[in-house]
Amino acid sequence: MYYVYMLMDPRTNQPFYIGKGTGNRAATHLFRKKKRVENQYKEDKIKAIRALGLEPSVVYVAENILDEELAHSIETELITRYGRKGYEPNGILTNKLLDGRPPNHKGKTYEEIYGSAERAQEQREKRARLQKERGGYGPKKHSEETKRQYSITRTGKKYGPCSEERKQKIGEANRKYAGEKNKKSFQWKFISPTGEIHTAVGNVDKLCKSLRLPIGTIRKMIYSNGYQPKSGPAVGWKIESSPRTDIT
Repeated sequence: MYYVYMLMDPRTNQPFYIGKGTGNRAATHLFRKKKRVENQYKEDKIKAIRALGLEPSVVYVAENILDEELAHSIETELITRYGRKGYEPNGILTNKLLDGRPPNHKGKTYEEIYGSAERAQEQREKRARLQKERGGYGPKKHSEETKRQYSITRTGKKYGPCSEERKQKIGEANRKYAGEKNKKSFQWKFISPTGEIHTAVGNVDKLCKSLRLPIGTIRKMIYSNGYQPKSGPAVGWKIESSPRTDIT
């Protein structure tokens, strides 16, 4: 689920930042200790408010949005409405971008991305310099000692050859794991929080998409015994399975 939020200035009761997020994304703006600062202009605004003994607040404009593209559209519409300070006339927001969608540079040249031949050449030189500082473009050269240790590890001399007993145990463990994880022969029953039942045989991806459930979370519920998500659209759902051989 996505949502669109505004950070509010208590002095004017107007927004100074608008964003889109999931989970606790909105609250992270007000954390007092941050690993990195992405928008210094916004941080300075928060510090100025706190210097007066006040605290910014978070207002959720739209919540429980399933379509990320729709959330982006709402965010862009609000940023356009209020305007960015220093960019649009009478703008009041500290946002850097008018549209928060990540740019797609696939198939574009440096000139198309950066807008001019001069800036494109600057970026080429900058990236070439950084690459050389990391060790150049060629393969990394290992010392003779590193090569020797790597050879020992690869040939099994470090830990000794694998005994037949160990091979048998590994094989049994692999077969057991494959049997537990091979869910293609199972029928799945998805029970919603309201009691509705949806079924699928084999792959559950299509059913997840039709129900708008996160595939990653559902797989974790299937493969991790007893796992139940505490947030998100899969909260409250139950999953049951039975072998297809038992289905009449």
